[in-house]
Amino acid sequence: GDFGLYVLIDPHQDVFSRFTGGDGAPYWTLEAAGFDVDNSALHDTGSAVLHPFWNASSEFGDMPKMMWTNNYWKLGTATMFTLFFAGDVYAPGMTVESTTAAKQPQNGTCGNKTIQKFLQRHYLQFIDAVAETVK
Repeated sequence: GDFGLYVLIDPHQDVFSRFTGGDGAPYWTLEAAGFDVDNSALHDTGSAVLHPFWNASSEFGDMPKMMWTNNYWKLGTATMFTLFFAGDVYAPGMTVESTTAAKQPQNGTCGNKTIQKFLQRHYLQFIDAVAETVK
C-alpha cells in the first residue's frame, strides 16, 4: 500500500456458523438449507451444542468454556459443510430461491440455484465485499 502496510485477510470459520456452535456464516445460510434457527431446535435435538441453550442444571453440568470442536461431528455442521462443498453431488435436487433466505443481502438475488451454488456464491460475494472495503 501507500504506507508500506499490507493486510492479510483470513476469511476462515470455526464449525461453519455460531448457529452450529462456532462462528462464521450467517443464520440465513442455515435457513436456506432448511434448518430451524429461530429457537433452540438445533441444540435440543443434539444437532449442535450451543452456549445460549446449555442447561447447567442438566446431567451434564456446567458448560465448558469452549466446546466448538465437538460440533464438527454434529448434524448441523456436517450438513452445512456437505452442502457447501458437495451439495451438487449429495443433494442435487436441493435448490434455493432468492426469497427463501429472507435476510440475505439485497444484491444476493440468484433465482433458483442448487444449494451448493447458492452458498458458494454468497461466500464469494462476502469475500469480494471485504476485499473492496479494505482495498
